[in-house]
This record gives sequence, structure tokens and C-alpha cells, in this order.
Amino acid sequence: MKASQQHIRTDLKSLLEAAADLATRLGGTSDEAAQRASGRLSASVIRPLRQAAGARPGDGEPASRCGADGTARAAPSGEGLSVSPPDAVWQLARAVTELRSQSPEVAELAEAAAALQDLAIGLADEASAAGRLAELAVLQGGLGPGIQAMTDGPYLVTGARSVLDWLGRPLRVRPQLALCRCGGSKMKPLYDGTHATVGFTGRQRPGPGPRPPRHLPRSAGDHLRQPRHLPALRVLHRPAGECVPLRRGTVRHPQRGRMDEIIRAVRDCPSGALSYGIDNAEARGEVDWHGKREPVIEVTRDGPYPVTGAIALTDGQGNDEPRNAGASREHYALCRCGHSQNKPFCSGMHWYVEFKDPVPDPDREPTIFEWAGGLPALTRMTRIFAAAVIVIGPFVSDGGTAAPRLAPPPRCHGCALPVLHRRATT
Repeated sequence: MKASQQHIRTDLKSLLEAAADLATRLGGTSDEAAQRASGRLSASVIRPLRQAAGARPGDGEPASRCGADGTARAAPSGEGLSVSPPDAVWQLARAVTELRSQSPEVAELAEAAAALQDLAIGLADEASAAGRLAELAVLQGGLGPGIQAMTDGPYLVTGARSVLDWLGRPLRVRPQLALCRCGGSKMKPLYDGTHATVGFTGRQRPGPGPRPPRHLPRSAGDHLRQPRHLPALRVLHRPAGECVPLRRGTVRHPQRGRMDEIIRAVRDCPSGALSYGIDNAEARGEVDWHGKREPVIEVTRDGPYPVTGAIALTDGQGNDEPRNAGASREHYALCRCGHSQNKPFCSGMHWYVEFKDPVPDPDREPTIFEWAGGLPALTRMTRIFAAAVIVIGPFVSDGGTAAPRLAPPPRCHGCALPVLHRRATT
């Protein structure tokens, strides 16, 4: 049940004062980790709480901590800390998370909760971290999983099951996450409040630098008459940066490529921009993998966030994010560089603004797994190898009825993997 507006405002002011007091006390210590925590509290907790409470700079600060200009003064080292800094952050994280679960319509609470949860778990010892993580999950267990593209702010991810890096390795997951959307965070993929200082806007407008091409040259995909059994490739909106941007709403018939390769490319398109149909019937279920994929958010290298598994996407007001008619809701790609012309979706602008992830250690020699591109690249390479000797496609479960029109002439290579046609006898 949503809390009353008056109750929310009262609690917000109380939490704002507690966060400001904790930040100034931690900032006054000589401990470097405590000072970093103080800076993050100011940028990622106090600011959104102040916005949610409708307070002015300096409001909510204890009177004894405020200077004449309304800014907080640092406290003497350790003054007034009745509990250890990790425990103080944990208490604040619990309180903000609890109010967040009671007031899901206040996006700023989710933003503050994300930073506090990450701080609280990061500062905890190994023995208590797991228990605290479980308690936070219970506190906001009533909130359904989803992604909210906060107005001029980060992506607020609630109840994420799996977040993977570009190598396919799992990243740390909290019940509430805030992922960078402006491209300037120093904690990528987590946000650090940079969007508030660089003037980031979530409005759709052309980014700086060269404009991407609006459509493919005709030699790359002419509008040709094809036999009825060939798939019509429909572009629903501008694809992600892995693809060449295409004109919105066009229909293109592939001239080259084997049938299963074309279908595989459509199904693997991370943006949800592509669909196909056979005999004038759209194969939406096939394109969306029949809804069988697990909810996953991937952080690609120097690129967008591909999302799979039908994770709900809402705008800053909590409404369903507008999309072009027919666009996939099972998978889509979210902008991570901050310059997309189709926000919050990726339009490929990260290529043109040369968006780059930080390199952890340029002198470190990568492993063979990293050099190859990790699990995603190895998966693609395996598919290419398999497709060279057998035919793999989305119609393997139909008992082979689609084989006469989809598969090339039968070939036998002695492979036991599922194929579109019966193995030829030799």
C-alpha cells in the first residue's frame, strides 16, 4: 500500500537529515574509504533525497553542521558516531529501502536506495554481507522486477536476477540497482551521480559529432520480389550499434544468405528492431524465442545494455516506455553512452562519439578467454562452425515439417546436433 504524501515527505526529510549527518561525519575522518563513502552519499543519496523532498540545498542538514551559506561543515574526526560507519550506512540503507518499497512511485527513493545498498554490502564483512543482502531482498520483495528509465537520470533496475559483463561473467547484483545512462560514471556500469553535473537529458535529441547514416545504400538491401517462402525482414526501429542503422519502418528482402542464417541474425539482433515473416505471417514467437529466455542484462564492451527475458521497461513516470508498433518486448538494447537519438534505446551513437569503457589495467596481458571475447564471442563462433556443417534453426521442434521450404539440400556430416532435415543416408 502506498504511503500518504504527508507521511512520505516527513520520512524523506528525516532520512535526508540522517544521510547528511552521516556524510559530514564520514568526510571529517582521516580514513580514505570513509571519505569515498561520504562523497558517494552526497552525490547519489543526499541529492536524490533532497529532490524527492522538494528541499533546497542545505535543507535537512543539522543546524550545527551548516555554515552561513547553507553548505555542510565537516565534523571533527569521529564525533558523534555511536556505531561504526558500516553499521551506520546499513541502518540508513534499511530505512531507505523500506520507504522505497512503500512508495514505489518515488523514483528518487530507488536512486538513493541503489547507492546505499551497494555501499552497505560493500562495507560489510563477508560474514554479514550475505545476510544483509537477503534482508534487503525481503524488504522490497513486493516490488516486481523491471527497469525504469529515470527522467534525466540512470536506469533503475529492480529485482534483477542476472547482470553479465561483455565476457559473460556475472556482475554483483543488489535488489535495487542504478545503472549509468549518461556515459560519464567513473563506476561503470553503476551510476555515481555524474549525470546531475554534466547536464544529461533523457530527451531524444541528436548527439554531438557526426550523424549516423539514415539508411543503407540500395546495394545492401534492394526492394526485390522474392519467392513467397523467403522471409521478409522488417525493420521496426533503428537497431543497436552492432548493426548498420536502417531507415525506420522499411521492409527489406535479403538477397544473400542461407535461410537459417537470416533467421538466426534476426533472432540474435539485440535491439528488437528486426522481425520476419513467412507467407505473409509474422513469426513473432520465433523471433522472441517463445519467451523461454531468462531475464538477463548484459553490459557490452563500449556499447549498450542488451536486455533479454521480457524485463518490463517504464519511463520516468512509471508508465510503459513508448515503442514502435510491433517492436519486441522480449529483448531490446538500452543506450549507455548518453548520446542516442532514440533514447532510452540504443541508436548506435556510441560508435560515432567513440564511447569507451575504462581499461582496468592496460599492462595486464589478457587470458585466452578474454582475448577471444568471452562467452558471447565463443557462442557465436560455435554457431558459425556448426552452421558450416549442419543446419541449425528455430524450427527444430516442428518435427521437420518446415524442412522442405527452409532447409537447403540434405547433407550428412555425422553430427548428432538437431537439424532442420533428416540426416541423409550414405
